[in-house]
Amino acid sequence: SFTVTHDLGTRYLIQIVDTKSTSDTYLQEVYPKVVRTSATAVTISFNTAPANGHTYQVYMTKINPRQI
Repeated sequence: SFTVTHDLGTRYLIQIVDTKSTSDTYLQEVYPKVVRTSATAVTISFNTAPANGHTYQVYMTKINPRQI
């Protein structure tokens, strides 16, 4: 697992994790376990450890939850 720190100041986030590649044609979204550990960090883990040489990038944005 690894921790990603951010300055969004909230646990209400949407995050996308994908493979990092030098060519956009090779980007693939992956679905790791994400735990919002604080208002400034998330911990990302995989059921199976990523293979050596694999790099991932994380995109995050905060959201405004609405009760319905």
